[in-house]
Amino acid sequence: MEKIIHHTLSMYKNNLAIDQDQEAILKYGIYLAYTYILGFCASLILAQILGIFSSVLVLLIAISTFRNFSGGAHCASMVNCIVFSAVTANFLALVSKLLAVDPIVMGLITLGIFIFALWAVYTYAPADTPAKPIASVTKRKRLRTRSYWVLIFGFAMNLSWYLYFGTIHHLIFTSSIGILWQSISLTKFGYRLYNAFDAVFSRLFLKGGNYL
Repeated sequence: MEKIIHHTLSMYKNNLAIDQDQEAILKYGIYLAYTYILGFCASLILAQILGIFSSVLVLLIAISTFRNFSGGAHCASMVNCIVFSAVTANFLALVSKLLAVDPIVMGLITLGIFIFALWAVYTYAPADTPAKPIASVTKRKRLRTRSYWVLIFGFAMNLSWYLYFGTIHHLIFTSSIGILWQSISLTKFGYRLYNAFDAVFSRLFLKGGNYL
C-alpha cells in the first residue's frame, strides 16, 4: 500500500509545483482517501454477508459526510482503521435495527442524538489530528458552521418524515446512529476509544513490528 500511495503522490508531483510542506499534506490526504475507500469496501462486504447492506451504506454515508466537516479521531494505521470501520459500522447498523421498533422511542433517541451532536460540534469541532492540524481560524469557523448544517439537515429530514408518516424510516434512523458515532469520535472519550483499539489490535496482530 505504501508503494501505491508513493506512486499516486509521484503523479501529483509530476504535474504540480508543490513544496515539502504541501507534499506532506498531500501524502496524508492520499493516505486518508485510500483508507476511507478500503474501509468502505470492507464494511460493505461484511454487510452483504450479514444481510444489512442498505443500513451500513446509509450509516457510512452519514458518518463520512459529517466527518468531512467535523473531523474526529483516527486509528494509528490503515489496517486498524479498515478493521475498526468494518466492525463498528456493521455493529451500529445491527443496533439501529434493534432500536427501530417504536416510533416514540426512535423519536426520543433521534432528538437526544441531535442535542448531543450539537454539543459535540460546539465543544470540539473541527477535531483535527497532529498529522493534519487546522491552524486557520477562518477555516475552523467554516467547518464548524458546515457541521451544524449537516446536523440540522439530518434532524429536519427525521422530523419531516415523522410528522408526515407518524414514524421514522429505519434507514433515516440508522443515519442518526451514524451521526451519534461520529459525534462521539469528536470527544476526548472518542479519541481514547480509538487509541484503546489501536493498542488491543496491535497486541493481537503485531509481531516484530510488522503485521502478520
